[in-house]
Amino acid sequence: MFQNLYKTGYVLSKLCTFSRSPEELPYSYGVMGFIATVMLSAKLYVLSKLPNLTIADSLQISLSYLLLLGLSLYFILKFQNKAERWHKVFMGLLGTQLLLFLVFYPFVLLQSSAQVIAGMMHNIWVFGVGGYIIHKGLGVRVFSGVLLVFVLELFANIPLTMHLIDFAQLADK
Repeated sequence: MFQNLYKTGYVLSKLCTFSRSPEELPYSYGVMGFIATVMLSAKLYVLSKLPNLTIADSLQISLSYLLLLGLSLYFILKFQNKAERWHKVFMGLLGTQLLLFLVFYPFVLLQSSAQVIAGMMHNIWVFGVGGYIIHKGLGVRVFSGVLLVFVLELFANIPLTMHLIDFAQLADK
């Protein structure tokens, strides 16, 4: 497993520089489970910083994010008759998001204009790398891949958005 984890980390770092393809990722459910668990932990950590959000709410939002992203990606690939690519495309998307989070999050913690710039750079890089992964996985143009990643992220973050809307409505009363 450690060999697969090392190879996965190497390919994910190369995916972030647009020099590899998600098909080069090893086919390992153990590594994908590890990446999903670390991603879940990172989302829980970030959500714990939001006010009036319990651990149960954070866990529900994080799990539903992973479920919605995975299922919507599966159905898109299934519609294109490329469902066998789901494992590597999903692992590529989650892994690169996690890697970019680990790179950019220390800059987001800064209390300056670097915080805003780091957040914007993180989002731009996530959409760019995600679009590249979708481009390689689905065989669509890169710009179409970026748009699809944007829509997937919007869809997967619906539970968080609904919670924030509820919180804003409570604050108005």
